[in-house]
Amino acid sequence: MAKLRILQEAADELDDAVAYVERERVGYGQILLDEYADKLRQITRFPESAPLLVNAPRGLMLRAFALRRFRYSLIVGILDGTPTLIAFAHHHRAPGYWRDRLH
Repeated sequence: MAKLRILQEAADELDDAVAYVERERVGYGQILLDEYADKLRQITRFPESAPLLVNAPRGLMLRAFALRRFRYSLIVGILDGTPTLIAFAHHHRAPGYWRDRLH
């Protein structure tokens, strides 16, 4: 798999999540970052190892790579021929809020 591109919105979501988790429980921000890094390695080594999202917009093949300890998933798809992290999505946030990033 080619190098993973990360949309700025997804990077901002990660930063917000790390700050929130760290405020709630000191030291857990780093644990979240470590798990995120592990998931990025999984994505680059095994890009098809997560389930496809049902009803993906415009027929795109999008996958949700869920973190183990936190209620977040990395939403990944191929945009303009490049593997792209579209969202760092919390499981309880409005589903599909990130769809406008696909235009």
